[in-house]
Amino acid sequence: MIRYSVIIPLYNKGWRIKRAIDSVLRQGVEDLEIVVVDDGSTDDGAGYVKSYNDARIHYIYKENAGVSSARNKGIKEAKGEWLLFLDADDEMLNGAISIYEKMAKRYPKSRFFVGKIIWKDSYHVSNRIHYTFQPFFSIWLNRLYPSPRNVMIHKSLIDEYGLFDERQSFYEDYGFILKMCRSGEVSFTDEPTGVYHQEEGGLSGTPHPLDKEMAYYIPEILSSRKTTFWERALLYENIEQEIAWWWGNEENVRFYRDMQYKHFAWYHKYLHWIRAKMKRHGII
Repeated sequence: MIRYSVIIPLYNKGWRIKRAIDSVLRQGVEDLEIVVVDDGSTDDGAGYVKSYNDARIHYIYKENAGVSSARNKGIKEAKGEWLLFLDADDEMLNGAISIYEKMAKRYPKSRFFVGKIIWKDSYHVSNRIHYTFQPFFSIWLNRLYPSPRNVMIHKSLIDEYGLFDERQSFYEDYGFILKMCRSGEVSFTDEPTGVYHQEEGGLSGTPHPLDKEMAYYIPEILSSRKTTFWERALLYENIEQEIAWWWGNEENVRFYRDMQYKHFAWYHKYLHWIRAKMKRHGII
């Protein structure tokens, strides 16, 4: 029986996919599978995946349609009860699954677990475990930062809140995480579970059209479902991040400024100002 499915989208990452797969295999967990979805790569990444002689590793090829499409394909093919995500150029820290298991044992009703992300080689390790019924507020306070490399979710959440939006390939993971947070109960820890390797030429720094961004669809998100006060605050923060990214492009900056004016209240801007001050002074 497969308990854990680790889903890895692959697109032209070459040898880095081997680093990602090895980090999962080092978990020492037998009842798992690794689902690698090749989104139409043109490099040698597939060769690295196929070089493994391990029945737990499944390689799936599909025509290029973007990272969200690849992740969704992996979710549909996954047989595990619990889903974990990993980008092909990132890695899972040793003992990550054991950390999630420890949280699940403490909070057996929780279906969403979040570890800490590491950007640097050195870090402080602690083992505090927390539980919140207000995940949006906790993210706003920087108490947790869920992403595809440091979360474990129960597959039932997909049935309730949906897959990745395949129109999106920038901040698409953020939009997916916010949907999962609507479950209202999240367990998280200060222990690191994933490593983020930000490399030159990565997707986050690639020029792209606006309609590939999660923020582009915020008006649709607000109109199609009820959003809580703090979820709205996080959506406003996402627009601010996009404005910073597009700074110098007057047309795109104006697009997001107009969105803020039409769909958010004055206090969202004030909350953003407070949050910026809190971050600057090291409060959050």
